Amino acid sequence: MSSEAVIVCGKCGSYKVDKLSKEELPKKSLWEKIVSEFSPNPTQRHFDQMGAYRCSICEHMFEVANPDEYVKEHPADTNRCMSCDKEEIVLVEKNHKSEHQPDGEITDLYECTHCHQKILNIVKKAPNVLYD
Repeated sequence: MSSEAVIVCGKCGSYKVDKLSKEELPKKSLWEKIVSEFSPNPTQRHFDQMGAYRCSICEHMFEVANPDEYVKEHPADTNRCMSCDKEEIVLVEKNHKSEHQPDGEITDLYECTHCHQKILNIVKKAPNVLYD
């Protein structure tokens, strides 16, 4: 996974999570534990996302030692809006075409009925285009 992992609350699924600073951790040894559990040679992105988090919705505190593994265990809910955190995503148009869309790419257009955020979901990637 080359792009940034989407960290969600493992308890309620909310996107509204805050990374805790070392000073906010409940135990000083937690940070060392997180770093030591990660595989050798982590990327800068892994370091940036490793740590302890607190959910703003349910107050659940959780650790992320390996962002790629965490998102496999706690995938983001595709029915939940990343902007308003409501589960109100609906399909607006299948096989949506946009002005700068590469040839061969197929996308579906979704919208949040709460905040009206529009979301493009790539269904099929275009050949000869590099994606993150």
